[in-house]
Formats: sequence, structure tokens, C-alpha cells
Amino acid sequence: MDPQVKDIVSLIDGIAPFETAVSGDNVGLLVGDPQAQVRCILTALDATPGVVREALDVGAQLIVTHHPLLFSPVRRVLLDDPQGEVIALLLRGSLSLIAAHTNWDAAPGGSNDALMQAAGFDRGVTGEGFLRTADVDLMPDALVEQLSGRLRTQALFFGDRSRPVRRIACCSGSGGSELGAAAAAGADCFLTGEMKHHALLEAMQLGVRVALVGHGRSEEPAADALNRALQSGLDALQYSVRVVRSKVDPFA
Repeated sequence: MDPQVKDIVSLIDGIAPFETAVSGDNVGLLVGDPQAQVRCILTALDATPGVVREALDVGAQLIVTHHPLLFSPVRRVLLDDPQGEVIALLLRGSLSLIAAHTNWDAAPGGSNDALMQAAGFDRGVTGEGFLRTADVDLMPDALVEQLSGRLRTQALFFGDRSRPVRRIACCSGSGGSELGAAAAAGADCFLTGEMKHHALLEAMQLGVRVALVGHGRSEEPAADALNRALQSGLDALQYSVRVVRSKVDPFA
């Protein structure tokens, strides 16, 4: 028998417990029918109109995203509103939507482990919660080249370029809140997607250089890892469910 949407919710909860999400983060089943049967899942970073259409094209009944579609209470669902448009497309297509956000960020093998691996730092990685660290030996220009190539972006570097990076810390997405933890862990470079101006200034005062790779690019590895974890978990349970990674570029 095919699993139901609620079974996929339980599977994700086992991989990355929803209770570990930060307060106020809207994770879990956001749209759809818990009892609907699932034969195909599409995974993506965000639920956009293009992703919903792609899900219908590949025959999916469920979309699992990293970013929640609904962050704050919704009082109206209007078709001329971007969020309302996506909700309407989901419901019209009988599609359900699950989000695994900060619970996946903190999970072993989740967003931040995936970013370290994708960036080329997959040996001796340590850390817990939202921060990962590793010892390296790279000059800043070489680090920028490595990050840009491996993450398919143009990395930006802030701070002294004349001395090598010896210890790098990372937090995917908008990781400014982990800057203090990175400094306490002895990192002399902090890798994240984006940071606010005042956080960059604080980093310079703490002696922590910063490499920025873009919010989305820093979290694409998270969506890739979630795709693999779901397929592995479903296979282990002997469900014949296909998990498809979205190919939609929301900024194209």
C-alpha cells in the first residue's frame, strides 16, 4: 500500500524532529490532506508557481520544501496575491505541502552538514545545532574560487586577504545569529548565505572574516540532502515512492 501524507510527515519527523525547529518556525504539513496517498514526491527549496506546475508534470502528490510557504498567519487567500496563488495551485492540483526548515538545519546530515560537504569541507567536520566547523588551510582568494565553483555562485569575501583561513565555520541561509558561536569555536572565517551590515561589522571586530555565497545557493545542498534522505527512508520502509528533485530556478 502507498504511504499517506501523514506517513511522510512522520518519516521527516524521525529524520529531523519538528520539535527542534526554532520557535515560530512554521514546519510540518502546511497545505493538503493528511490521508492522501503518495506515490511521488517533489523536493524543492521553495514552493513557487513553477515548482507546483513541475510537481503536477512529474505526477507528484506531495511537495516537500525547505522554506515554509506560510510564515505568518493568513487572513485571506486571494489569487492576485503571490502566496494565495501558490495555495490555490496546490489545492486545485490536489497537492500537499510539507516544510522542513530549521529542524533540517539542525539535524545531523541536514542543511549545514550538506553545505560543508558541497563546499568541499567534508573532513573533520564538528559541531551541533546550526553551526558546523572544520580545520582548513586556504588563502582567501583560493577559498573564494572554491566556493564559487562548487556552489555555482560568486562568493564574496570580507576581511583580511593576506593570511590563510585556518578554521572555517558555516551556517546556511541567513546565519548572522551564529556569528558569536563561530567566534567562540575559534573560526577565523564564517561561511553563510547572507548577513546584515551590522553583523558584518561585528564580525570584523571579532576578527572573523566572512564568505557570503547567497541565501539560496547556500541552501541548495540542503534541498539535495533532504531529497536523498527522503528516498533512503522510503526505500528502507519498502515504499515504492519516487522522490524527484526540482529543476526549477525561481530566479530564471
